[in-house]
Amino acid sequence: MKQENVAELLRQIEQLQEKVYKDSLTGVYNRRIFDEQLFLSSDNGELLKSISFIMADVTHFKLLNDYYGHLTGDCCLKEVAHALNEGVTPGDYVLRYGGDEFLIILKNRSTAEISALIPILQEKVSKIRIPSCPSLTLQINMGYAHTDFPRREPDLFLHMLEVADRQMYKEKQTTFP
Repeated sequence: MKQENVAELLRQIEQLQEKVYKDSLTGVYNRRIFDEQLFLSSDNGELLKSISFIMADVTHFKLLNDYYGHLTGDCCLKEVAHALNEGVTPGDYVLRYGGDEFLIILKNRSTAEISALIPILQEKVSKIRIPSCPSLTLQINMGYAHTDFPRREPDLFLHMLEVADRQMYKEKQTTFP
């Protein structure tokens, strides 16, 4: 196969992966990458020492959508995704997990680093301004789960998702009016 044909084929594969694994609204990864392939690869050829999940959702998003409209809601989701993506380092993943929920996957971080990162991400989101709604202030609720490797548990990642999700909803209960 000629080199230019190989380059074109690789470009087409990359475009297909973008369509399959990226959320069309926010531009961050979608849940499919988590479900299908995220954990098939190692961290730059090195074994992972730890992995952390942060679950996040936009506080009172349904009310925001109902009051300001779905176009504003979509704009908010895009901006939140962008802020979260800016707040993590290369090699970490931000996924739109569903609706207004995001999953952030961090590799080789300590619990202290995760605890320090959460308020930074929350502050980034609180600074978002939507031009059509200048008085709107966004907040996100977050919870996390962390594990060190090697660890052999059945359904470890599903268990971690449950823990992060429960913590996020616990925080959400404290912010509900």
